Amino acid sequence: MRKTDTASITDHQPGTDRATPVAAHRSAAGTQAVATGFASGIPITTAVTGGAPSFWQGPPVKYRVGIDQFFFVTAVAIVNPGSGYAINDTITLASGPTSSPPIGAPAQLIVTGIGGGGSLSSVIIVPTIADAPAFNQGGSYFSIQANPVAQGSTTGLGTGATFNLTQDTLSHDQRIILTNQEFALLNYCKVVTNENVFDPDFQEAFVGILSACLVNALTGDKSLANQMVTRANSKILEARGTDGAEMARRRRLLSH
Repeated sequence: MRKTDTASITDHQPGTDRATPVAAHRSAAGTQAVATGFASGIPITTAVTGGAPSFWQGPPVKYRVGIDQFFFVTAVAIVNPGSGYAINDTITLASGPTSSPPIGAPAQLIVTGIGGGGSLSSVIIVPTIADAPAFNQGGSYFSIQANPVAQGSTTGLGTGATFNLTQDTLSHDQRIILTNQEFALLNYCKVVTNENVFDPDFQEAFVGILSACLVNALTGDKSLANQMVTRANSKILEARGTDGAEMARRRRLLSH
């Protein structure tokens, strides 16, 4: 199944590239994220006087998909365990100051073990490309990073952790999104493999198509198979109407 979703597509400064989301099947459009007036000291909307946050109401942001070469992280060792961490916290490694050239997309780690005071005892790598071996390759760096690497941010309250990274010695091709828009969102078709979260209309359409295939194969009753196909097509049309209503609702929300 494929559904529409969004994800951040730019790094910490304009002109940088970003890997496509893991679940992305096909890019659809780019839009600016919530505008706050300034980004890295540079005004990004007309709200240059520190006004209230606003939402993007303009045309889609220009971008293109390309190929670049990156060095992945294949293993990580804790150097300084820090403190204040909790299980399942996500740690994003440091990306460097905005005045420095971009380093790519920093690796992310998930906390799997803690000691006294919330010190880290174990972490795993979050994979950043589709079909990568589970928790085996993370980050998309333009070059081999100097160890140790500090934490850049975390979803929790932990601080002070540093890590030694083991990276591939050879770079690998990876799809990227190029845009000059800082803080942009990508609207894309998402690949959904968990049948428990399939849309009800999709489920009924899927059942109809499977039924048509089975009926034709088991009984050869083409009339009944055509009925199942017609039922599936009807659900697909209903789903398109629902999608259109959802998009209209999103536009209304973004306009306020």
